[in-house]
Amino acid sequence: MQRQTRSPYADLIAKATGAADDLLPILEKIMREDVFHSTLDWQSASQFRSGARKALAIYEEYPDFFQAEMSHQLARFQMLMTEQVLSDLTSQSGSPEAITLAEAAYRTAMAEEQIACAAFDRELVTL
Repeated sequence: MQRQTRSPYADLIAKATGAADDLLPILEKIMREDVFHSTLDWQSASQFRSGARKALAIYEEYPDFFQAEMSHQLARFQMLMTEQVLSDLTSQSGSPEAITLAEAAYRTAMAEEQIACAAFDRELVTL
């Protein structure tokens, strides 16, 4: 699952780091959580570029960890979304066919979340 909207910071991070589009959300998260421990809007242009390069360096030190973390977050989000669809259908007396499809989608999403969680846990152990 890909991010629905591009962050307003994506182009700035890409320009500062040369990173691929699929890496930009991870770098932005690292900038917020590990580099600046805050929002990004109060950084000067120079601080922002430096922070983006620091985020890339952090990512490059532990790429498997950050990829596993992002995969787990996306799988968990997908699981929660399918759970909500199933809940909505059952509470609104949806058609049996729609409920059956939603149940199958939810089971698949739960399995994928468990796999992603296990992969993330393995990365946590290796840190």
